[in-house]
Amino acid sequence: MRDSNSAFPAWLAALVALAVGFGLGIGGAMILDPATARVRTLEKEKKTLLFDQANLALELQTTKQSHAALQQFIADKNVELEEIRDNLAARKKADQASYNQLVAERDALALQVKTLLDDQPAESPTRVHDEVNIASSYDSALPWLTPEWRVRMTESDADYQNHSWQVSVKNSGRETVTPAIYLQWIDKNGFVIQEEFVDNSREIYPGETETFRGTSLIDNQEVDQFYEVTCKITE
Repeated sequence: MRDSNSAFPAWLAALVALAVGFGLGIGGAMILDPATARVRTLEKEKKTLLFDQANLALELQTTKQSHAALQQFIADKNVELEEIRDNLAARKKADQASYNQLVAERDALALQVKTLLDDQPAESPTRVHDEVNIASSYDSALPWLTPEWRVRMTESDADYQNHSWQVSVKNSGRETVTPAIYLQWIDKNGFVIQEEFVDNSREIYPGETETFRGTSLIDNQEVDQFYEVTCKITE
């Protein structure tokens, strides 16, 4: 009787062993596949995160640069604004200095004229110079304008006399006006011998007084006729 083990061929046993091993290998590979897939998924996610991180870093850098540029723009505009303010302040200061100089020159000229007119005292409120009478009344088409005038002879020769005069007009009304102002040399009967145009271009503001100065040349033949000097105001 043959042994049962020896009856099983060796080559068949080897084939069975090979098949079993191959099956175990396939099974093991099938068992490891989910882990491998997970690792690969994590690596892919890691790459995606790294890419997103790089993009965020780039965006942050761009934002910082934009912010810095905006701050520089604001700083430049502030510098320009300061320069404009300084220029305006300097111009205002220069204009004020020019205005003060003009006012000082005007006051100095007014003082010179006043000194010239006051060299000899007037004998009465209606007389400025012994040889020139000032009328006590005036003719004004604008009742709210009040004139005051002073006249004196400053030079004379065989043919003419030079009369210096000063006219001040006060506006007691509520509106700015530009009146026409005249001085009139009249005789005892009130007839006009000579008329001198003073001004018709200067505005007189409410509550203010404007002063006009000048000279008039009077013929000696007319000097013998005139009695006093009056003022006339028209619109």
